[in-house]
Amino acid sequence: MKITCPLVGASFRESEDRDALRAASIGTICDLQADPENEYDNTAVAVYIDSHHIGFIPKDMNGPIFAHLSAGSEATATIISFEKPLRPILEIEL
Repeated sequence: MKITCPLVGASFRESEDRDALRAASIGTICDLQADPENEYDNTAVAVYIDSHHIGFIPKDMNGPIFAHLSAGSEATATIISFEKPLRPILEIEL
């Protein structure tokens, strides 16, 4: 299953995390991690470039990805385009 979605929440990240996102390009691989302790969404999926937390998968699209990660499976996302510098479009394959 492939899921294509935008990254959300980048503007709320620390400056060094935003800088890591600005340095990314099409083809950059991002790590995905389930974030069940997130205070706003208990099925949140955090997106990282190296150790930089750059944002989240949108809440209305994170359910299957969260379930996949919570089952112990790994997942990565690839940046396939940019709407804006801090708004990449991700392709995730589960």
